[in-house]
Amino acid sequence: SARIAVLGRIGVTDIYRDVREYPAAEELPGLKIVRFDAPLNFANAERLRDFVMQLVDDCARPADSDDQAGKSSRVHTILLDCSSWVYADMVGIRTVKEAYALLLSRNYRVLFAACKDSVRLLFFQEDFLKDADVSLFYLTVHDAVLFASRVAPNNQAETIWRIPHIDLIMWLVAALSVLILNLAIGLGFTLFSVILRTQSARIAVLGRIGDTDIYRDVREYPAAEELPGLKMVCFDAPLNFANAERFRTLCCSWSMTLIVSFLSHCEQRRAVCQSRGTDLQDRDGQ
Repeated sequence: SARIAVLGRIGVTDIYRDVREYPAAEELPGLKIVRFDAPLNFANAERLRDFVMQLVDDCARPADSDDQAGKSSRVHTILLDCSSWVYADMVGIRTVKEAYALLLSRNYRVLFAACKDSVRLLFFQEDFLKDADVSLFYLTVHDAVLFASRVAPNNQAETIWRIPHIDLIMWLVAALSVLILNLAIGLGFTLFSVILRTQSARIAVLGRIGDTDIYRDVREYPAAEELPGLKMVCFDAPLNFANAERFRTLCCSWSMTLIVSFLSHCEQRRAVCQSRGTDLQDRDGQ
């Protein structure tokens, strides 16, 4: 009786959670993301297959209408989140292969995400890829969603595609140094880049996304909001002699900011209390 969840996307993030447990998670149009929270074996594989086929049948009913809304919401892709499949047996793989063939015959596209190497190897051994394209397997759920959606909206492109321009330039210069100059200079520049990036490690202030238990960088996720009176700091690097001073300085600066804010708030409260006391004295005098 393994748990099966239908996932939805939280805001404009790359986070996907059970739509029944997270009110902020919304299903994407034309796409059903299914996560099977158990290893895939002979005892439960048929349950997964039956659930997916029933889900497809339920989604096909409202799509029979001729209105534009029914056409636009028609499910065309089934995405299986395989992250919970810590292992699988041949019966489970064959059952998934059978479900894949059934869905393919009904003009549905099937994608697989976060599939572990050992499980993916079983797909190869079962000759699954003779019938399916290797491009149907994706490293993360979000990668598969981007493929299924084909093109992301322009206003979300920057949020979805986080391109590390600095890293790109540094490694490009290192590669050109090796090719044009010599290996020693290229390796020296590469080592210098690693030390520089380690010393200037990324420090993120985290915020909470909606009413979930998910916290992300407030600069990258517009839906993430800082909690009042609390600073959550994520230091994206090993803490060592090269960057510990920077980490301490930033933490101290944030602490001073909080202290100044607290003192300012206390000063405002005292001014309000004094003004109220003056008003009471004036009333007593009258």
